[in-house]
Amino acid sequence: MPALTGRHRSEAADEPGVLKRRGLLAAAAAFVAGAIAKLSEQPVYAGADGDVVLGTINNAATTTVINCTAIDGHAFQAIGSGAGFGVWGTSPNGYPIFGQVAGGSSANTIAIYGANASSFTGGTPGAGGFGIYGISALGHGLVGATGTAGGAAIVGATNGIAGAYAAAFYGPVAVTGSLTVLGAKSAAVPHPDGSHRRLYCVESPECWFEDFGIGSLECGRAEITIDPDFAALVDLSDYHVFLTERDTHQHLIVRDRTATGFRVEADAQMAALMGKREGELSGDFSWRIVAKRRDIPGPRLETVSIPSEPALPSIPDLTGRGFAQ
Repeated sequence: MPALTGRHRSEAADEPGVLKRRGLLAAAAAFVAGAIAKLSEQPVYAGADGDVVLGTINNAATTTVINCTAIDGHAFQAIGSGAGFGVWGTSPNGYPIFGQVAGGSSANTIAIYGANASSFTGGTPGAGGFGIYGISALGHGLVGATGTAGGAAIVGATNGIAGAYAAAFYGPVAVTGSLTVLGAKSAAVPHPDGSHRRLYCVESPECWFEDFGIGSLECGRAEITIDPDFAALVDLSDYHVFLTERDTHQHLIVRDRTATGFRVEADAQMAALMGKREGELSGDFSWRIVAKRRDIPGPRLETVSIPSEPALPSIPDLTGRGFAQ
């Protein structure tokens, strides 16, 4: 553009080149204003291979608010500032945020990925926040489902980090179905010295339930009634009874085992050796009854198929996208 020397600015503005540029600017401004107005009327479709940040629409009849498509790049990128949200989704009846890998895809990839690179360490391990956090006022905070045999609805992995936990639960845990543990099952019990000590479960090749009690001999015998609530859970067509004498040695014998109880008697020969008649023997004893669980078969030393560790997709490279890894 030539220098505006010796001429008034109004005269220079009349030159054809200046008028053309001003016309283009006005047209561009009108186009942007029209595009902004359109955001409240119809969906906006993004191009491919780039990052697109789009607005929202308020037309209840429109089902697609924003439709972004990318082949190799990021179709949508939103960056929040301060304590704000990068992406905020709200829906009265539908899915505020929905991620889907197309059915024709053969990639080992992720439908929704959450990454947290906060440097906050807090006072304890894991206090630096969450990659994905779900909370529900009346329902479940996080739900997973799988549609294939051998698949897992939810998978936790330590990625080989020593001392890390694949899962941690703070509160009661309910399991509906069988629980298979490849390592040891234990309880961490508070100790008077302030520490927690590990106590291991007793394992069995079959599925047994057991109950305990104390009995007393009267006239050389005792009738033991099995707890009806325990009896309702086990198969009492055949079961084991173990006796431990307390203080005295009477050579106790189990007789007449039934589905409701059993009888304990002192051995008559032992009474004779003690110079007593059988009916004169008395004393306390402990008993332990072991019976098979009723509701499931629990085969002996059943062969178990061990699920393989899932192949985790590679972590996306987010550097240069407003995210510091």
